[in-house]
Amino acid sequence: MNLNKLTLELAQRVNAVERVAKSGGTGGRRSRVTISGSAESVSTTAVGETLPRINFLLEDLARTSHNLDRLLTDLNEQPASLVFGRPAPAPGPGEPGFSPRRGASRQ
Repeated sequence: MNLNKLTLELAQRVNAVERVAKSGGTGGRRSRVTISGSAESVSTTAVGETLPRINFLLEDLARTSHNLDRLLTDLNEQPASLVFGRPAPAPGPGEPGFSPRRGASRQ
């Protein structure tokens, strides 16, 4: 479920509770018990279902924005990687082509 759908569902439940509360009803105490039970159900749903989903969406949004930031940084540093891909990493010790002086300043 997405956030808009959850918000709409919560609003519909609150509206239903308000309609029951406004109708007053002839049930007296029974009507009040039903209203408080409905309100408790709405708050339980909001806390038990909606908030964990919102937390999950926020965590997912944070991960996605971090990945997008990393992608944009990589593209800013090496725009050609979009067309040609990432360059191969420099060979490490024991690999063909390794040079221990690579990257060292020459004096």
